[in-house]
Amino acid sequence: MIKLIATDIDGTLVNDAKDFPPDLDKLIKALHKKGIKFVAASGRSYVTLKDNFKQWEGMVDFICDNGAFIMANGKPMGFHPLPSDKISGILSHILNVKNTHIILCGEKGTYHYDYSKEFTKEVARFYSNQIIVDDLFSVNDNFMKIAIFNPYKPSTETYKDLKKGFPDDLDLIISGDFWIDVMPKNISKGKALKLLQQHYNIKKDNTLAFGDFNNDIEMLMNAEFSYAMENASDEIKSIAKYIAPSNNEWGVVKVIRQLCKI
Repeated sequence: MIKLIATDIDGTLVNDAKDFPPDLDKLIKALHKKGIKFVAASGRSYVTLKDNFKQWEGMVDFICDNGAFIMANGKPMGFHPLPSDKISGILSHILNVKNTHIILCGEKGTYHYDYSKEFTKEVARFYSNQIIVDDLFSVNDNFMKIAIFNPYKPSTETYKDLKKGFPDDLDLIISGDFWIDVMPKNISKGKALKLLQQHYNIKKDNTLAFGDFNNDIEMLMNAEFSYAMENASDEIKSIAKYIAPSNNEWGVVKVIRQLCKI
C-alpha cells in the first residue's frame, strides 16, 4: 500500500512548457483524503515551490533545493545551507570556467547577474523572486545551493571543467542538460526523503517516487516503487524499477491514478 509519493518537478511532473497537469487539483485532494502524503521534490527553492503549490496549502510537503531545505506539515524540518566561508571560493572557481551563468539560491531570493533578458526569462521557468545584483560576492543570505547554467555546451563537458580543483567537501551534481548544482556535502533528495519517511513512520516499501535526472537517483533508490520517466536519462532508467509515460504525457498522474486507484 502506497502511503507517500515523492515526485521531481521539472522533466517529471510538469511538461516541457512547465505546465502542471490539468487534473492535478483533483489528484492532490484525492490523495489528501486517502491520507497519502504528496511531496514535491525539486531543485527549485522553497519560495518557488510554495508559490507553485499555493492552492494546496497543507496538502503538500516540500523537498527543496535538492534536499537542502525540507518542509513537512508547513514546518521546517531540515535546513542545510552551504558553508558561508566557502561561497567566495566557489564563485571564483565557477567564474574561471567558460560560459557559466551563476545563480545563488538563497533563503530570501534567487540572485544572479544581468546576463541577458533571455537568461532572466529562462531562470523564471524554474525560480521565483529573482534579484539581479552587480556583485554576487557581496550578497548576504543563506544559500541552499549554487545553480550553474551553460547554454552553449552540454552539462557533462562543463562538469568536467568545474570538477578540476573543486573542493572535496562539497558536491557537484548534474541536474539537467544544461544545469549543474553545487550542494552541501551528502545532501540529496534521497536523504531528505529518508527524513520524511522517518518523520511519518512510513517505510520504503510504502513509498512511490518519480524522477528524470541524476539528482533524483538517491530518491528513487529509497522508494520501493521507483519510476523513471520515459524522457529520463539513461542512468535514471538503469536504476529505476519501472518506466512511467513521459512528462508531456502526464506520466506521473497516470501512474498515481493506477496504483492508488484514484
